[in-house]
Amino acid sequence: MKNSTWIVEVQNPKNIEENVWFFAGDTLEKVCNEWTHQTGNTFLNYHKLHNIFHNRNKGDTLLIKVKKIKQNVSEVV
Repeated sequence: MKNSTWIVEVQNPKNIEENVWFFAGDTLEKVCNEWTHQTGNTFLNYHKLHNIFHNRNKGDTLLIKVKKIKQNVSEVV
């Protein structure tokens, strides 16, 4: 089992303090698959989340937060 967890939060564009979607998973791929399964669209993908994590997508970092923490998924959720 992995000892790290990816946490992705999508904020409401009208109210940045409000989360529209939240998910914690072992990998960014699992997070993207869950997004696609729950919403039915492909707005979030691995490359976008990876670039946001490394601060490469400046426009998306306002609405999407990507964090990696050193805890198991079962401890976070």
